[in-house]
Amino acid sequence: MKIVILSDSHGCPARIRRVMEMHRDADFVCFLGDGLSDLAGAEARYGIPVYAVRGNCDGFGLHDATPETRIVERAGHRLLLTHGHRFGAKGGTGGLIAAARAEGCDIVLFGHTHLPLESYVPEYGMYLFNPGSLGHPREGVPSFGLLMLDGKNVLFSHGRLSD
Repeated sequence: MKIVILSDSHGCPARIRRVMEMHRDADFVCFLGDGLSDLAGAEARYGIPVYAVRGNCDGFGLHDATPETRIVERAGHRLLLTHGHRFGAKGGTGGLIAAARAEGCDIVLFGHTHLPLESYVPEYGMYLFNPGSLGHPREGVPSFGLLMLDGKNVLFSHGRLSD
């Protein structure tokens, strides 16, 4: 199973389209907030299901129906999708780990920091992954993530976009 992970596009819908064009074979896309408007029409255009959560910059009213956290179960894994701002992601991963443990999740996908991260927490058997930012990357290069699930095998990778 192939999952595309996007976050923090902040007004750059063309970058979302580029990633989705490159990965038309994805089983689904996770969008982790801050740029929900950039996703408009993507699911219908590419025929790939999109699971999205709202970030702190997605505003109120327009995206009220989009949850701030979401659980997705696939291939024997429970994925916690969140932007991360409600769990103090910029200050560390402790809040994310606690939230995932409370929900019985073994994979946490989050954004907010604009920095790519891949980490494994062996004492909880939990993976933490941040794809970085498509819109305003702190490292200077727009990034996204890929997750491959094959039974117990979990493989993350980061992709970069050059302009």
